[in-house]
Amino acid sequence: MVKSDETLIQIFEKKNSFSIVLGFLLTSFILFFVCSSIMSLMMAGFAWGSFDIYYQEIIQVLKFTFLQSFLSVFISFLIGLMIARAIIRLSWGGLENFFLYSSSVAFTVPTVVAGLGIIKIWGGSGLLSNFMNAVFGDMFFNLYGLPGILLAHTFFNIPLYLRVFYNCFSSVKINSIKVATQLNISGWNYFKIIEWPAIRSATPLISGIVFLQCFTSFALVLMLGGGPSASTLEVAIYTAIRFDFNLNSAAVLSIIQIVICCIVLIIFRSIDSKNHIFSQINSQSNSRKLFSHENILFRILNFYWILIFFLLILMPLIAVIFSGFNNKLDIIISYVFIRSLLTSVSIALISSVIAIFFSLILVIARTNLLINVKLNPKIYKTQFVKVFDIINVLYLAIPSIVLGVGIFVLLIGKINYTILPIIILIISNVLMCLPFTINIIQSKYFSLNEKHDRLCSSLGIKGLNRLFKVELPAMKPELGFAAGLSACLSIGDLSVIALFGNQNFQTLPWLMYQFMSSYKMKEAAVISLSLLLICYTFFYFFDRIFKIENA
Repeated sequence: MVKSDETLIQIFEKKNSFSIVLGFLLTSFILFFVCSSIMSLMMAGFAWGSFDIYYQEIIQVLKFTFLQSFLSVFISFLIGLMIARAIIRLSWGGLENFFLYSSSVAFTVPTVVAGLGIIKIWGGSGLLSNFMNAVFGDMFFNLYGLPGILLAHTFFNIPLYLRVFYNCFSSVKINSIKVATQLNISGWNYFKIIEWPAIRSATPLISGIVFLQCFTSFALVLMLGGGPSASTLEVAIYTAIRFDFNLNSAAVLSIIQIVICCIVLIIFRSIDSKNHIFSQINSQSNSRKLFSHENILFRILNFYWILIFFLLILMPLIAVIFSGFNNKLDIIISYVFIRSLLTSVSIALISSVIAIFFSLILVIARTNLLINVKLNPKIYKTQFVKVFDIINVLYLAIPSIVLGVGIFVLLIGKINYTILPIIILIISNVLMCLPFTINIIQSKYFSLNEKHDRLCSSLGIKGLNRLFKVELPAMKPELGFAAGLSACLSIGDLSVIALFGNQNFQTLPWLMYQFMSSYKMKEAAVISLSLLLICYTFFYFFDRIFKIENA
């Protein structure tokens, strides 16, 4: 329920402008730095004078990029919806929690790890491929190309749809479900009357995010594309820079990609224009007994969709774990592995700390600005809030490959080349993590303000004293999760390191990709398992650091 302005005046105190100004300065610096990097790439590219990509090649790349993006969105939406409907009807809550936890795990798995798991299941000598050949004869399934890209994208996108739609279904009013049960509404009518209104408002925004993630996909397309005929804009930009060092072609392709991403963002943001920060959603799950009127056919279909979840999401994860234990396990004591491990962990931890620090500044500034907008709309305008919202969509609009090259062109000659790739990787990781960490912290910080604002004001607890004594201790679970997530996202990124990786500067994803390129799949499997264990360690490590004692 949306709170009235009178209620907000009773709950909140007017906020000091210092935090808002600090947030604006940080946002302005990030935007200025990103824009300067992009402009540096454009200026260097158009001054290069050589353009080796023809019009037909650009059209071909665009066609495939749009095709795989639309198909990924459609398939992920359909399967994610059906699995969410099946899970919320489960009679055993423990199994339900298992699927929800598994979907969270799948979302945080590094892309290179997921790619290897998919190859182990669906590849030429994969588990399911061997099974189908044994049962149906010599069935040739070519993973590399569009099928492999779609499988990889659905691995990440189905869990995202699943969690969002599950929360939407859980917030349906229990009285609506009781009435539908009494009237014996089921099947298509039940979906049209009860379920579709619950997910309708969330569908455009989540679909836009998924579309842009697929549109700007790099690592999965690089691993499973199989050749020039299955190339996206991101991979074409990488190829133009890494192999040809043609900045002109890279600049043109970057402009095309940025323009398309911005258009898509504008479309989906206009559809989902409501601000939900002052709204409350009932997140309690409804009783599964209310679905007992469904016939045996629907229950069989629910079991079928749960089986699909197991095949598409869980089996690649299981394959990564089992394939990692092989006779090449001694690679973990090699010099190249240890050096790559230390580099990866160091960069991930630094990126995570910076992302959390920046997120706190931006969240505090945005929340205080939102409160002041409601309390004093004559001075503080709603349009000011949109400046902070740009950070949330920046990583979707600006591809990491483009940003990495732009930063390289901007800083080359100003910073020692030996440390420049490390700085570029950290900056790229921070910008990639900010939207996730901001959204994790934002709702909790606002609810704390809603709960403690008047009390802290009456006790004279303000500024940093309030932040360290009241707000940060209460946000420890959210801070721990955000830090763990940002560390996992940082350590698993392959896009920027693919441009600057060499024998002297390697991370675990880059080392793993090099082994896969040399058909050393056992060594790659060991590194894949190592990355998976490191991600779990990050979550456990930050959870213990930010552990809050229950009173």
